Amino acid sequence: MDVRLDWWESEIQPMKRILTRRSRLAPDGKARAFKALALVVFATGPASAQQYTFEEYSLNQGLKNAAINVVTQDRSGFLWVGTMSGLYRGDGYEFKEFGEAEGLPSATIQSVKEDGKGRLWVATRYGVAMRKGMRFERVDLGRSVEIYGRSAIALDRQGRVYVGTSQGLFRVNEGEGRAGFVVEALGEAAVDAVFVDREGAVWTSEGRKICRRTGAKLRCLDEADGVPASRWDAFLEDRKGNLWVRSSERLIELKPGGTRFEERGKGLPVSGYFGALYEDTMGRLLAPTDG
Repeated sequence: MDVRLDWWESEIQPMKRILTRRSRLAPDGKARAFKALALVVFATGPASAQQYTFEEYSLNQGLKNAAINVVTQDRSGFLWVGTMSGLYRGDGYEFKEFGEAEGLPSATIQSVKEDGKGRLWVATRYGVAMRKGMRFERVDLGRSVEIYGRSAIALDRQGRVYVGTSQGLFRVNEGEGRAGFVVEALGEAAVDAVFVDREGAVWTSEGRKICRRTGAKLRCLDEADGVPASRWDAFLEDRKGNLWVRSSERLIELKPGGTRFEERGKGLPVSGYFGALYEDTMGRLLAPTDG
């Protein structure tokens, strides 16, 4: 399979504007703005051209912080922007701010996910909360935690929520426990990122390795498995079932049924402090970089 790297350079400051296409709110919920965007294309023919427009959202629309960690779109079309000092909900015209006064454990937003019931889960620096109406309710994990990863929340098909923290990996199940949830601690090693693949395996980045959990089995992969020692920040399973993993400096891929990761990031510039991955509506892999 051939790999082609295309580069799109924009003239905007990093994370200052939000990329949209044909509408104020991007239709696929994965719109982001970056100083440079590496487009990794796996295709037999040339990629068809796409027209994008840039619209700036800033202080005038109520977005008070340009240090953006995460952007996602919910099923109602609202755009949620997590920053270093608050969570903002945008409707395409203006943004409403949410912070500790609205129930968030911290104003530093690390990760945001919507579950199958339309509930919004937010990982902040000092804990996790779930949206209830116009407020958020903190989920008690049973201990104080710190969260630094941008991929700190993952969901499985059973509706369970996985949270990666510096104090270990937690699984949140609906039940009769605290606030209607039962929390399980699945490990004590610091977790930088967590991901659930289509088969239900739980992948984590911990101890500069990549680990895979299936039921009670835990296997951690290292250099012998094609995983260089690194802090792995992002996982993505594409529509063909290939598993991609990104650090700030590397990009690796595991084929369906494969046992060893392959290096795919040669020639790819670094990605600042955190690596990230996205897939567009045409199945192309997007990797933001600094170069």
